[in-house]
Amino acid sequence: GYMDIYSVRLDKGEKDRKKHVSGGRSAEYESFHPLRTRMDVNEKGILLFSSKFQEKDALFLYDLARNRKAGRYRFKGLVGISGPAWAPDGEHIVFSGLNVSGFSDLYLFNLESGSLKRLTNDRYADEYPDFSPDGKKIVFCSDRTAYGQKGFQNLFLYDMESGNIDYLTRGRWNDTQPRFSSRGDRVAFVSDRKGMPNIFMVDLNGDGGQMTRFFNGMLG
Repeated sequence: GYMDIYSVRLDKGEKDRKKHVSGGRSAEYESFHPLRTRMDVNEKGILLFSSKFQEKDALFLYDLARNRKAGRYRFKGLVGISGPAWAPDGEHIVFSGLNVSGFSDLYLFNLESGSLKRLTNDRYADEYPDFSPDGKKIVFCSDRTAYGQKGFQNLFLYDMESGNIDYLTRGRWNDTQPRFSSRGDRVAFVSDRKGMPNIFMVDLNGDGGQMTRFFNGMLG
C-alpha cells in the first residue's frame, strides 16, 4: 500500500530496477500526491519531486547516482507544490504553487540565490509547467479559457522575456501534462478531446493530432 520512487534503465527495464525513496513511512515523505503531480530529472541525474512534509508540501532534490537527498525547500505562503520541472540551465526550477488562499500559480525558483519569483498571479489554476529547450518559453495547462468555468483546461505558452501568455490549444476539453519535444518545436500532452485520455502532439501554432488510441486511457 506504500508508494515509492524507483528508476530503471530503458535498455534493461525491470532487471535494472532501483529503489530510491520510500513514501508514506516518514513525515518527510508523507505523500507523493499520486496522479496530481509529476517528477523531472536533469542531465546530472538530479531528481526533482514534491512531497507532503508535515503541514505543507516541500520541493525535494535527489541525487540518483549517489542515492541520497540533495536538497529540500519549503516556501512561505505556499501549502502545495506540484509539477516541478528543470530549466535548461540547471539552476532554475518552475513549478505550480498553491497558496494559502487556494489559488495555484506558476513560480520560478533560483537554486543559487534561493529566490522565488511568481510568474502568474490571478484566480486561474495554472499547472504542469515545462520549459522549452532554449529556456525562452514555458508551456502549462490552465483553466484561463472561455471554457474554464465549465471545468475545462487548455494549454498556454508563457514568454520568459515579456511575461505574455498565449493560447496553444483551445476547446471544450481537458489538455494537461504538456512536455516540450527535444527540439522545442512540438508539445506532447494528454487530452480527453476524443473521449478517453490519450497522448496528442501539436506544433507551436497548435496544429497537430492524436498519437495514441488506447481504450483504457493514458497518463503523462
